[in-house]
Amino acid sequence: MPSPIVHSPSVAIDLKDSPIEPSWIIAGDPRTRALELSRSDDNVALTWTWDCTAGTFRWFFEMDETVQILEGACVVTDSVGCVFELKAGDSAYFPAGHWTVWHVDDYVRKVAFCRLPMPTLATLFARLQRKMSYLAGRRPVPPPIPQKNAA
Repeated sequence: MPSPIVHSPSVAIDLKDSPIEPSWIIAGDPRTRALELSRSDDNVALTWTWDCTAGTFRWFFEMDETVQILEGACVVTDSVGCVFELKAGDSAYFPAGHWTVWHVDDYVRKVAFCRLPMPTLATLFARLQRKMSYLAGRRPVPPPIPQKNAA
């Protein structure tokens, strides 16, 4: 059975120092903090909150990562020179295996949804299995709705 829902109220998030690899820093003295919010039972999907102070640095994405900028802003340049300005409310996707350059003028905070990419054959098998289950009419049956206790 899957783990229960994980709830991380923003007031309870205490980010921990998570320094950038020193050789990746291009300019300034960026300070980063992060906190893992959730992890799937199979360790292929994670959710993080991350923040960074002013500076410019290289970043390598080991996992696929979708981010939502919560506060502040930054400019991200990909490996072919495309420039993306990200500000609060913006989302972006970074595929695993890519280098970027991040420039933070003042401060940025994001939530990151990370996923290990699956090999092509595994992905095809998973899609086929889902399709066969759907065609066979096998769908999850929801449990009864919990009743609140009357006070």
